[in-house]
Amino acid sequence: METQWRAGTTTTLAADLSPGDTVVQLTDASGWVANAPDYDRVLIFWDYVDGAGTSWPAETYSRHTSPGDAWDPAAWTSGATIPLRAPWAGDPVAAGTEVSQLQRSWSHMFVATGQHVEADEWTRVQGTTELGYAARGQATQERRFLYGTRYVTPLVLWTAPGTDGLRMANVDFRRRCG
Repeated sequence: METQWRAGTTTTLAADLSPGDTVVQLTDASGWVANAPDYDRVLIFWDYVDGAGTSWPAETYSRHTSPGDAWDPAAWTSGATIPLRAPWAGDPVAAGTEVSQLQRSWSHMFVATGQHVEADEWTRVQGTTELGYAARGQATQERRFLYGTRYVTPLVLWTAPGTDGLRMANVDFRRRCG
């Protein structure tokens, strides 16, 4: 499972968020879904700096989020002030920090789709992913890895109704440079 931001929700904090605060003040809450499922009632703060000193831009990669089910949808009826379920217990977050609402989704790259072959002889089917990251807001169907990808796990999925069996041989997964 992948976590990403809900499109159209990126905004900034209108005021500092400090330990003990009971509300989050956004500059603009349009696009935010107050009654999202509890696992999507999460704030993503776009202020992550990794161990190499790389400051990741908004809508790319972050490890800085609020706890799940951060707000009560019945208490947040409108406006850009989100009443938190519990007082903020995280580190302080400065006003002006970019923030989005989380949205969970599945992430698969179907690299060799559309190559359905019915034949009596062996048929070579291949696919390639692109080097680099998907552009911000682009789907993984662009065949680029999402920001923050550290490893991938290849999976071969096939269906063959009415066959006596399937065989796969000489499978080659490698990094292609240049």
